[in-house]
Amino acid sequence: MKIFFKLLILAVTLRPSLSAQELNTPAPQAKNEVLSMVEVLPKAPYNIRDYLSKNVRYPAKAMESDIQGTVQITFIVEKDGSISTVKANGNRPGGGLTEEAIRVVRAMPKWQPGMNKGVPVRTFFAIPITFKLEDDIIVDKDTTVYRSVQVPAKASYDYTQYISQHLKYRKENKANPNVGKVYVSFIVEKNGSLSHINIDHKGKEMDNQLEEELKRVVSTMPKWTPAQHKGLPVRSYLRMPINIYLR
Repeated sequence: MKIFFKLLILAVTLRPSLSAQELNTPAPQAKNEVLSMVEVLPKAPYNIRDYLSKNVRYPAKAMESDIQGTVQITFIVEKDGSISTVKANGNRPGGGLTEEAIRVVRAMPKWQPGMNKGVPVRTFFAIPITFKLEDDIIVDKDTTVYRSVQVPAKASYDYTQYISQHLKYRKENKANPNVGKVYVSFIVEKNGSLSHINIDHKGKEMDNQLEEELKRVVSTMPKWTPAQHKGLPVRSYLRMPINIYLR
């Protein structure tokens, strides 16, 4: 049975800032004015995409619920290049994505400030950050839950057989005798226990009782051998297909 991991794709587009009016921000005072149009735009002296791919932590809640989306982040590049007034604007996806986008932008190292007539000025800027999950093997890592590891987590037993033997579902409730393939995702903790269990039945009809029973059975599975990275046990995210056929 093939086990899929999750791919984190960060799509970032840099663009000049929105105006204070567009951001519903009061007009700044002249001596501390924040500009939306400058002669020389502020820029990061490093690759922002690389920075985000190394520092963004895809929230576990968003992973387990397959939450994706774009967060529109606006901020001010100060005269000394520091980042301030970081905000999310427009639609906000759930699962902690908005909070994570704000966190990682606030933590960015200093930029080169915008310039007007050779003088550094405070400048508005905007970055849309897109979080997307795909079924694939990834090459980057997350500091909280690893999705690409040197030694993957594994069960020392046939987990499909375990699920088949322990799934209890009353016959009179079998309204859909052939559910088919569903996907079970979870995190294998450092001690081998399973957490953040989620069932994705891809639009197939499955009543709540069966879904909860499947979660229960997965939660009772004996401990797995945790993933290893650089010789140490780490938390890892797994998503695997399970065939459910009720007779």
